[in-house]
Amino acid sequence: MEFLKQIANSYEAETKNGALNPSKKIQELAKKNGAVIVYGSSDDLCEFRGAVSDEVGAYLGGEVFFTKNGLLENQCENFDCPHFKETTKKATCMEIVCDVISEEKEKPYFCYKIDVPHATFKIIEGDFCFCEGIVFYLKDCAES
Repeated sequence: MEFLKQIANSYEAETKNGALNPSKKIQELAKKNGAVIVYGSSDDLCEFRGAVSDEVGAYLGGEVFFTKNGLLENQCENFDCPHFKETTKKATCMEIVCDVISEEKEKPYFCYKIDVPHATFKIIEGDFCFCEGIVFYLKDCAES
C-alpha cells in the first residue's frame, strides 16, 4: 500500500506543476510494479496508465471491469452481449462517478470506486477539484 501512496503523491505533485498526465517515470514505475493509475481527462475520458495503458469514454460515468490480466473489454458489437455480461460477473468492477452539476469546489468532477486496496490523489484545476484519481494493483483484482 505504501508504494501506491508514493505513486499517488508523486502524480498529485506533478499536477500541481501543470502536468496533465503522469510523467514517463511514474508510468514506468507503476507498470513495473503492476499498478494502475486512474484519472479523468477532458470532460469525458477516464485514463489508465501504468500496468494498463488505455482510455474509455466516461461522460456521465459508467463502469469498467478489471481482472488480474488487465482491463476487460467487450469484443462484441452488441453492448448488451450476454457473454460479456457473464464475464463481468467474475471481474472486479470499477465505478466511474461523474458529477457535472455539483457546485461544491471540494467535490470532484470525476472520482472512482473500486473494492480493492487503493491510494487516492487529487487533480486541482483553478479553485476546484477536477478529479480524485486512484492507484491500485492489478494483482488485487479478480481472476480472469
